[in-house]
Amino acid sequence: MNRKLTGLVLASMSIFFLSILGLVAAIEVSPVGAALPSVIRTISAGGQIVVSPDSSTAWISGGNEVNKVNAASGAITGTVTGQNGVYQSAISPDGSTLWAPNGSSNSVSEINTADMSVTRSIGVGSAPYYAVASPNGSDVWAVNSGDPTVTQINAVSGAVTRTISVGSAPYYLAVSPDSSTGWVTNYSDGTVTEFDTSTGTILGTVTVGQGPAWIAVSPNGATVWVSNTGDGTISEISTSNATVTSTIAVGQSPWRFALSPDGSKLWVSNNGSGSVSEIDTATASVIKTITVGTEPWGIAVSPNASSVWVANQGTGMNSVTQIDASTGLVVQTIQVGQYPEFLTVSPDSLTVWVDNAGDGTVSEISVPANSPTTIPTTTPTTTPAVTTASIKTLAATGTNLTLPLGLATALLGLGGLGVLGAQRRRRRV
Repeated sequence: MNRKLTGLVLASMSIFFLSILGLVAAIEVSPVGAALPSVIRTISAGGQIVVSPDSSTAWISGGNEVNKVNAASGAITGTVTGQNGVYQSAISPDGSTLWAPNGSSNSVSEINTADMSVTRSIGVGSAPYYAVASPNGSDVWAVNSGDPTVTQINAVSGAVTRTISVGSAPYYLAVSPDSSTGWVTNYSDGTVTEFDTSTGTILGTVTVGQGPAWIAVSPNGATVWVSNTGDGTISEISTSNATVTSTIAVGQSPWRFALSPDGSKLWVSNNGSGSVSEIDTATASVIKTITVGTEPWGIAVSPNASSVWVANQGTGMNSVTQIDASTGLVVQTIQVGQYPEFLTVSPDSLTVWVDNAGDGTVSEISVPANSPTTIPTTTPTTTPAVTTASIKTLAATGTNLTLPLGLATALLGLGGLGVLGAQRRRRRV
């Protein structure tokens, strides 16, 4: 082989193996022994889930019963029967009382969580499917979707304080962090009703997008966020003057969203687009669109702000997508039961509870304390640009690029060992 050809070959080999070494060095490897979250059991009780403040117990409300579940063993330790179309229950801040709305019998059951006894049955409006507890524990609110009202219940006495008229087809309700103000989405009106919780006085009606559904108040109480299912937008409302300050275009049919614990990010599940929109709340803009499974519905953020969890309802999906909240990267997709609808993360962030509406079960996902929230990624390294012309020029010098055989072999060996080492490290994860 002549010197020019030898120089050309070895120059190319040198660049190739140096590039391999750069890639290997850039691979982020999860800690050895770290485990990813996984389903540890399936519980034979279906419905929406609330969790005790200490994360030790979950209550599953669905159909005609409410089940109490030990989080450590998955055992059902108590059941309240005789309910009628129970849906999303609310739990008191201290975990002592559960309020279960009976959508088919126009009532709310007050349940003692210790012994699972029904202490009261409280008559409310038509078709109450959501119960919401005030942050200060003073009141419980029943959203009566069958008539344009919200029922206020005194959490101590169980007496109905008042019934407040709102807009058409009220969907959900959020209460401000200081419990002074309530906000209700009126699905058929395309509006949000603001009211004073101490007097029931209507403070204003805000026009938002089409089919407003989910609603939440920011942790600092300054902003209300609303998902508009009919036009694929999110409305930002300033609580200081009850006006829409931003309308943010997201994906199709954004039924649910979740706020980060500090209120800086909002993640929207776009049911019609198979994606999640990540919104920076400071700028009211979408900063990332994340592809997940088809027909995502329920979405939740871990209280420690590490992960976002999304329930994928699409045909054959039966899965939950875990997203790294800091990077927006998909960590993994976990298979669960049929048609997962809603999910709840325990206060300690170590358990995700998934309501599988298609088969009447709940999947319990364990999140190890040392679980990685990032996936192995590669970061481009800065290397000198090499062109065909520069290789030809360098090769023309002949002996200047003719590497000793031992050095070329060593370079090849280092590249191979680097790749093998990375593979071995990944196998141990």
